[in-house]
Amino acid sequence: MPYTQAVRELLRRGAPASLRGRGGFTLIELLIVMVILAVAVGMIAPSVGAGRKQSAVRRSMRQIVSAVRGSSSLAIRNRKRVSLALWPEDGRFSVQGNSKEFILPEFAAFGDLEGGRNGDDQEILFDFYPTGASSGALIEVEYRVAGKSQVYRLRVNPLLSTVSIESDS
Repeated sequence: MPYTQAVRELLRRGAPASLRGRGGFTLIELLIVMVILAVAVGMIAPSVGAGRKQSAVRRSMRQIVSAVRGSSSLAIRNRKRVSLALWPEDGRFSVQGNSKEFILPEFAAFGDLEGGRNGDDQEILFDFYPTGASSGALIEVEYRVAGKSQVYRLRVNPLLSTVSIESDS
């Protein structure tokens, strides 16, 4: 019997006897699948949240490094001193003369700050000079992610204004 005729015959006769009367899934089967899905979501959700926080950590560290490098470049280009301002209490920082301010994520805070001078508005100023030198700096940033503390230290070389990052984790 050709293939198409066999298919037509099966369709005409209906399903085999072993499959007749089976209209769907039982309640127990559905409940088991739902429990498995709930457990899987419960295991995945915390890591997704932690992944977002890690992304925010990387972004804020890039912003600080960029602000340091931008301050140095601006000082050399404009041939005058430029300061990087940090407000430790608010978790904010900005390059002098730039209206854009950056804010650390809510789970982060500035720790020890070395090498800067006190400004007028409770900020700490790190100076960069037209020669490419700087006042030098140690900027510590602490993040609390998933119940753990991560501490990063940014060191600014006073001679070349280069940035190095150290981590405790």
